[in-house]
Amino acid sequence: MGLFGDKDAIVGAALGAGNAFNKNKKTNRAAIYGSAMGECIGSGKKWTVEDSIKLEGTIRALDRRKNR
Repeated sequence: MGLFGDKDAIVGAALGAGNAFNKNKKTNRAAIYGSAMGECIGSGKKWTVEDSIKLEGTIRALDRRKNR
């Protein structure tokens, strides 16, 4: 298991959805969070504040990497 435990696939899909229509190298945080929470609800997993904090850290790291 990775950083998000049993939610790794959900987070990966959400990050892909948030960057799929990316213009000007900006991450669509609303799309990422909405997708992650929706997928968790659909799969019966619980989304926690800790998951949100980890996801924000992941998004920031990806943004820093894109802006190099």
